Amino acid sequence: MNEQDRLMFEKYDQFINNLKQKFQFVKCPRYNISVGEGWWNIVENLCQQISELSPPEQFQVSQIKEKFGGLRFYWNGYSELKEDLKAQITSLIRKAESEAYKTCQDCGNPGVICRKPSGWIFVACENHQKEENAENAEDIFLFKDTK
Repeated sequence: MNEQDRLMFEKYDQFINNLKQKFQFVKCPRYNISVGEGWWNIVENLCQQISELSPPEQFQVSQIKEKFGGLRFYWNGYSELKEDLKAQITSLIRKAESEAYKTCQDCGNPGVICRKPSGWIFVACENHQKEENAENAEDIFLFKDTK
């Protein structure tokens, strides 16, 4: 492993450790947290907003990841929560997911949904889109009128 990779892994470990220490409801194993550095602020802000709702200990985050170019935030304890708290948490998660669709996964700058030549879907700023030789793919999530 070269020095740059070692520093990247060290930084990622620090992010996960800080997240788990700051928010006791993030109980998932470290391998269940897998998002690019550009989304770290989104994830931390989401956890902070959820924390301010004082969820009971039944609320536990089970996985945070990128899938099909979007942020996924999975949690347990749904059936034990009051309806209004469920709705508040779900709304916060949806807002964070929406923000991630417009944020480069690598650097956090404004981004668009892209597709790599291999078909992999991700969100990138203009620089990272060029770096990955990707094309804009926002149309894959839009419903077009076929009339």
